[in-house]
Amino acid sequence: MAVRLGEDVVKGTGLRVDLSNPEATLFVEILSDRVLIHTSKERGPGGLPVGVTGKVVHLLSGGIDSPVRLGF
Repeated sequence: MAVRLGEDVVKGTGLRVDLSNPEATLFVEILSDRVLIHTSKERGPGGLPVGVTGKVVHLLSGGIDSPVRLGF
C-alpha cells in the first residue's frame, strides 16, 4: 500500500517521495469504500459516541458480611 500511495503521489503531484528527509507528512485512512489523505490531525474529544453504550450494573461490597449495593 505504501508503494502504491507513493507512486500515486509522484504521478499526481510531481512531488518526490523522500522518506529520509520528508518535507511533509501524509496521513492515510483506508475505509471500505474510499481512501482519505490529509496533512494534519486534530485531536477530538475522545471516548465513545453518545448512544453506543448500554447500561452497566456495578456491584460493590464492603466486606464478607456487608450487603451488596447496586449502583446504576
